[in-house]
Amino acid sequence: MAKILTEEQIQQYHQNGFVSPIRVMSEEEAYSIKAKIEEAEKKFPEDFNPEKRNNLHLTFMVLDELAHNNVIVDAVEDLIGPDISLWSSVMFIKDASTNHFVSWHQDATYMGMNSSDFLTPWFALTPSTIEMGCMSM
Repeated sequence: MAKILTEEQIQQYHQNGFVSPIRVMSEEEAYSIKAKIEEAEKKFPEDFNPEKRNNLHLTFMVLDELAHNNVIVDAVEDLIGPDISLWSSVMFIKDASTNHFVSWHQDATYMGMNSSDFLTPWFALTPSTIEMGCMSM
């Protein structure tokens, strides 16, 4: 029995390769996490540069807590089962109205994976809108 997702969402994932949207936290929680990340970025700017943005969950507790968010983990379990491992994490900070751009890509291919048991939970801590340059699928 699914923990978070509906049968329709699970079917959407298996047919289309993604499911969206899934609310994993309140706006207040998201803004609180964003504030903690910004505080860490101010204290340790060298850790947040583009070359070092991988696996920051190993260094910063707020990112580890986010990576292990129960709603996210339960949704992942609904899709691939209970044998779950966090392989890596990558953080993109894209403020609204910036020229920062991430080109179209498929995470599994980009990361050298080819298994259908591999997935990427993607989430925004601020509103993700067309005007701000949101993710497209």
